Amino acid sequence: MIDSKEFLRIIKREQLLNTLIVIFIISLGAPLLVAEPPLGVLTFIFYLPVVILGIFLKFKRALIFYFPLLVLYGLSFYYFYLVEGLPPFKISLLFGLNGIGFFLVGYMLWRLRALIFKEYKKIREKAIFDSLTKAFSRDFFEEMLDHQLKEAKRMKSEFSLLMLDLDWLKKYNDKLGHPAVDNLLSQFVDLLKKMVRKSDFVCRWGGDEFMIILPHTSDENAYALAKRIRQGLLKAKFSIKGQEITSLSASIGIASYPNFYTKEMLIEKVDEALYNAKRTKERIYKI
Repeated sequence: MIDSKEFLRIIKREQLLNTLIVIFIISLGAPLLVAEPPLGVLTFIFYLPVVILGIFLKFKRALIFYFPLLVLYGLSFYYFYLVEGLPPFKISLLFGLNGIGFFLVGYMLWRLRALIFKEYKKIREKAIFDSLTKAFSRDFFEEMLDHQLKEAKRMKSEFSLLMLDLDWLKKYNDKLGHPAVDNLLSQFVDLLKKMVRKSDFVCRWGGDEFMIILPHTSDENAYALAKRIRQGLLKAKFSIKGQEITSLSASIGIASYPNFYTKEMLIEKVDEALYNAKRTKERIYKI
């Protein structure tokens, strides 16, 4: 995971850069405000939409609005030239400097916004995904289970939960070592992702135990999927350290909503179902 201190250091550096740019812009506008107060106030008013657009829009999209603003700003200067009789050179210089300032402020605000979003996305991805297998993390699983319960209650629908455990993994661990088994778990997750729908969630519960959340799925359909997973796993070929491993098997427990209507009950019952699955010949148990 990205170091929080490093993240803050990056943000502070960008904030410092933005502050320097703003100070530079203020240093341009301050003499204007003193010499020509109406023009200075007008310039400040024009900066407000520039700042707002820079915060909420991507820079290329904000440019679409910056150019009309710049035209209006230029027309206001032309008005001061005609009515107030300000020297053309002075007007051109002030307009040019503040026009550049518009784009600088907009760009720097967008840059800071984009950087924060980029770093936040990295942190979020680390929180959502298990670093080893790229399955969803346990924290994400619990968050999504809460969400599915709320949705199922609201829509009066059903959903199911599978808990999987690879059988006899210890013998591979003893024979090939932890790194090889870690690789095996990653390949196992890749297989699971291919066998479930895009709307399903493959999550790592811990060790070699995995959970799959199946929205809008009855316990009968969950059982059918569990059988397909078992059959697919038995036919699959995994490669570790140049060795081909076949005929892997998994025990699978199944629990469903609304049979069990709280998160705690679902987790407890699917764990109990997995325990029973390990003792049955078929190694699939629906509770």
